[in-house]
Amino acid sequence: ATAEGTLSLVCVPVLVDGRLVAYLGYDDCETPRRWSHAEEEALRTAASVIGSSMQRARGLEMARRRERMLVAVAAAAGRALTALTTEQAIEAVLAEIGTAAEASRVFASHVERREDGLLAITENLQWAGPGFAVADPEIWEGLATTPETAAAFQRGEGLQGLARDVEGLFRDALDATGTLSFAVVPIMVRGEVWGSIGFN
Repeated sequence: ATAEGTLSLVCVPVLVDGRLVAYLGYDDCETPRRWSHAEEEALRTAASVIGSSMQRARGLEMARRRERMLVAVAAAAGRALTALTTEQAIEAVLAEIGTAAEASRVFASHVERREDGLLAITENLQWAGPGFAVADPEIWEGLATTPETAAAFQRGEGLQGLARDVEGLFRDALDATGTLSFAVVPIMVRGEVWGSIGFN
C-alpha cells in the first residue's frame, strides 16, 4: 500500500462456499479518511454478488464436467461392447474417460489377493493425454496395497489424494511417474476386487 501511495483503505472478503477466495476494497491515495458505513456496506454487497457469480460459474463448470463424463462413459461402454478382448475393452474405456476428464493418465490395474489379504498389482494398462507418456508398467507391478486400502476396496470405496501425502513404495512409484495427485476406485467382479481404475 505504501508503494502505491495509499493513505487509507477498506477491504472485505469475497467468499465462495464459505471459503476466502479474494478481497474487494477501496483505497484513497489523496486523503487519509475513514470510510462510511454505507461505503463498507456497498463493498459487502458487491463482494456477495461476485462470490455468488463465482459459485454459480463453478457449479456450471462442474455440471459441464459431469455431463462430459457421462457422455464419455456411454461412449466407452459402446466401444467396450465391440472390443474383441478384455484388454481392448479396457483401453477403449481409458481413452474415453481420460479425454473427458483431461487427466494426464488413466490406468486400470489388475490385482491378485495375496495370502496375507493384501492386493498386489499384476498388470497395469494405461492411457496418456497429450504431452504425457505412458509410464513403464513395471513400476507398478508387484506393489501391494495397505491393509486399510484392501479393506476399503473390498467395500467398494475409492481413494484420492496428493502424491506427497503417500508413503512407501507407492510414493516411489508416484514420484517415478511424475504424479502429483490421483483418484482410484476398485473394479468389482462378482463381489470381489478384480482391480482398480483411476486418474493421475
